[in-house]
Amino acid sequence: VDKHGRQKKAATAGGKIRSQANDLVEALMKSTPHYLRCIKPNENKKPHDWDRSRCQHQVVYLGLKENIRVRRAGFAFRREFDKFLRRYAILTKETWPQWKGDVRKGIEHLMTSVQMDRDQWQLGKTKVFIKNPESLFLLEEVRERKFDGYARVIQIAYRRWKAQQYYEELKKKASD
Repeated sequence: VDKHGRQKKAATAGGKIRSQANDLVEALMKSTPHYLRCIKPNENKKPHDWDRSRCQHQVVYLGLKENIRVRRAGFAFRREFDKFLRRYAILTKETWPQWKGDVRKGIEHLMTSVQMDRDQWQLGKTKVFIKNPESLFLLEEVRERKFDGYARVIQIAYRRWKAQQYYEELKKKASD
């Protein structure tokens, strides 16, 4: 029985999944993620048997050296210029739908337009580096708002068109 004296409905499978997903997202937002990289030291699954060349290959393949170097410099996020600009181009009119010019200049323009402090990000040779996850969350939030705005414009246009269709239909019926 709820607070209004009505009988509560039994939880549906969809409702359970939704509440579990919301709980999971809430728990993830409270935590600071850490990632583990596993290295297989040998093919035989024998303890204390290390194949040096195999381990070195895996360290290079997983990008662990670069990852450690970037983490020591204090940057939590990195992405190649093209991918970064494609994802966040929607944030400014100049970069959307297609940036005309040097990718580095496009990223610099994008970052200044969202007013991100210069000490929070840096451009490498081929990648953008962002220090704090909060700075990345800012970009994602602004991007999400832009998509919501465009979705509203599309909804308004569709509803207007649908209303005009309905009006034309009523006018046609009235004249018959």
